[in-house]
Amino acid sequence: MAYVEAGRGDPIVFLHGNPTSSYIWRNIMPHLAGQARVIAPDLIGIGDSDKLAGSGPDRYTFVEHREYLDELLLQLGVTGNVTLVAQDWGKRHPEATRGIVHMESIVMGQSTTEMPPSRRQYVLDFIGAKGEAMMMMGATSSVVETSIAHFTLRELSEEECAEYRRPYLTPGEGRRPLLSWARQQVDGEPADVGDIISAYTAWLGATNMPKLLINAEPGGLLTGERLALARSWPNQSEVTVKGLHNIQENSPDEIGQAISAWYNELTPS
Repeated sequence: MAYVEAGRGDPIVFLHGNPTSSYIWRNIMPHLAGQARVIAPDLIGIGDSDKLAGSGPDRYTFVEHREYLDELLLQLGVTGNVTLVAQDWGKRHPEATRGIVHMESIVMGQSTTEMPPSRRQYVLDFIGAKGEAMMMMGATSSVVETSIAHFTLRELSEEECAEYRRPYLTPGEGRRPLLSWARQQVDGEPADVGDIISAYTAWLGATNMPKLLINAEPGGLLTGERLALARSWPNQSEVTVKGLHNIQENSPDEIGQAISAWYNELTPS
């Protein structure tokens, strides 16, 4: 597994979503590098991390990603006083965690019945029999532009698009992580992931662990009842920045400054 790292001190771990990589944190981590040891992994099969042997429909599940991430953090000595910065997925090992920053995170599963008709059909296609052809055999640019550019307010530069495309230039199983991740929390399937989401959401609603919610305006995933649920969690500060789902590409300085100020209060000098 690949990762980027800077700074010294207690660890702050930045977890990316799908189909991005640690690259999405490139303009945010420098804001914290003077305060802590900042680490951003590339999840297995994504970014510069290796692809799994024996890839197929049962690989790159949420649980498998979690196993590889746990082992990476163990080998890096990230075992206590951890602050977690998560987009999409995260929130594990509460005994080792001192604070959580979350943005556009998954607090409940997605239902296709809630989606606009145009997006509903797209999602039904990729979670169904058409998924392999759409996401593993189609044009790389289509995968990137549909999954990243569509959820970013500004137009990404060609250099930025090229970096996001780079791990998936060759059609086939090398793109399996994109499809497996996208199939992990739609219409209640798979059931084990639904149970995991329900459990960590309930825990976040009960724990007094310090939290920072970075709200996106107008937002992409964390809106409506999902945002209301996330806002109900105790001991939580909130800031709002401009962006859709990939808010790191729209408001990196605002996000970095907000985390830095919150972290400074968490760990006063």
